Amino acid sequence: MFSRNKGKSSDTLLENREKPKIPSILSEGIRIHGDIRTEGDIQLDGVIDGDIATATLTVGAAAVVNGGITGETIRISGTVNGTITAATVELTATARVTGDIFHESLSVEAGAHIEGLCKHTSPEQPRRDAGSRPSLVVTDDPEGEATAS
Repeated sequence: MFSRNKGKSSDTLLENREKPKIPSILSEGIRIHGDIRTEGDIQLDGVIDGDIATATLTVGAAAVVNGGITGETIRISGTVNGTITAATVELTATARVTGDIFHESLSVEAGAHIEGLCKHTSPEQPRRDAGSRPSLVVTDDPEGEATAS
């Protein structure tokens, strides 16, 4: 009437289940100079001066990224100065992005600040490199005039 799993104990069945991914946490107060590449997930609350390539990235409200970001799911609550390329991009009300955003899905909460191009891409299109910098950079001229390069 009832069958048993022959040759497999309950411990073996539990081991075969996929373990939940635990994100790497880069806490407030940390500053990294260099690129980060991982297939895992990252929770960032510090400062990164470099590019980030990851599956999922959460940029906390106090966090700053000075470089490009590439990933599957990117959630921004802090500041990003660089190009963002991802399947899903979420910008919360406290997000400040200076750079282009290439996305399949984009959600922007009221209050988010974006300076750059937002371009929808299809899954078939190749993704841009995370090392891309913003297409427009404004600097102050010593004479008091703003110049674009």
